[in-house]
Amino acid sequence: MSRGEDWGMATDQNCYNETEPISEEGYWGSMTDVRMMQIAEAAIQELRTRGLKVQILNITQLSDYRKEAHPSIYRRQWVPLTEEQLSDPRRYADCVHWCLPGVPDVVRSVLMGVYLALAWMNPYDGWVGLTFSEDRRNEAVNPFILNSSKHQLQISPYQEYNTTIDFYWAPFLVESNYDRAAGPVHGISEQIVRVQAIEKHARHWTDADILVFDSYAWWRRPKYKILWGSFEKPDDGIYKEVDALRSYEMSLKTWSDWLDIHVDRNKTRLFFMSMSPTHEWGEEWGMAKGETCYNETNPISKEGYWGRGSDIRMMQKVGAAIEELKIRGLKVQFLNITQLSEYRKESHPSIYRKQWKPLTEEQLSDPRRYADCKHWCLPGVPDVWNEILYAYIFGYE
Repeated sequence: MSRGEDWGMATDQNCYNETEPISEEGYWGSMTDVRMMQIAEAAIQELRTRGLKVQILNITQLSDYRKEAHPSIYRRQWVPLTEEQLSDPRRYADCVHWCLPGVPDVVRSVLMGVYLALAWMNPYDGWVGLTFSEDRRNEAVNPFILNSSKHQLQISPYQEYNTTIDFYWAPFLVESNYDRAAGPVHGISEQIVRVQAIEKHARHWTDADILVFDSYAWWRRPKYKILWGSFEKPDDGIYKEVDALRSYEMSLKTWSDWLDIHVDRNKTRLFFMSMSPTHEWGEEWGMAKGETCYNETNPISKEGYWGRGSDIRMMQKVGAAIEELKIRGLKVQFLNITQLSEYRKESHPSIYRKQWKPLTEEQLSDPRRYADCKHWCLPGVPDVWNEILYAYIFGYE
């Protein structure tokens, strides 16, 4: 995809500096030759008459929209650039290949979808999904997509696999005044946590075949106000400021006790994902103080790098809770994605994300002030997490 006039730009424009997909439904670029696809399809049809089936993976239309997903000027240059190229980056922008991760991850998902559709017709014992009817327990499912929204519970049904994937928002696992998915957007500054109350959330989890938990990002304050009482009658409760690590430990205890009592050990598989790293302090990887993930284009190369945003003590608390559950006869698989994600300072949305509030003049004057170095680009690092989860679910060594 290299001709800007195809999507309404000047004739000398290309993918350079593009940040949004093409929105025109059915867009088809002039560089995509449908005649070649027809020749390939004819060859496949000919093979079919000979009894040989070839599956065509049609990824062209979905990829045609993605003018912003090429490496552009951010790629390895195999030969030195000429002065003419350097004077105009459009001359050497790579608008042919794709960023990794990116569109190729979607392509791979198409391939996986075909594979799972075949597995659906030939189910293997032990292939379980998140929630589906009792008589379909062993049929293959697609466990990849978890979509969050402003609603606490979002349900994504996949009827062709007789499966439902739910996203449930409970940032502290237990009840809190942040249980609405909009979080700080609705103006709550003080976080209050009921460390001994989980039933309001957990009642939505009881029928799942697979449960994947994580709870770290909202535990980054030094102390939390703990409530013994009800949010319905806040004046009647007892409040106490408690160290974050101790508050976290108490919440995990409540979570563990609920699992021990309510989870069907013969049905439900349990996973807990380790913490997702942040990249807000550039000095940790050799940049000047005040730098962030903004404008970063390469991973961190230092082996074993560990940023201060990742608290190993919290992971140890989870590990201890999982070991305690193992003693009680309940297995929880720990998905350790922290170290592999620590290197990926270039994979955050940075300034290319939806802004929930208008930016201040101070922020606009220095993009580092509002670069998002906590969340991740999709597709991207979370796709790797999903691959790890997939491997565990399907029992790969």
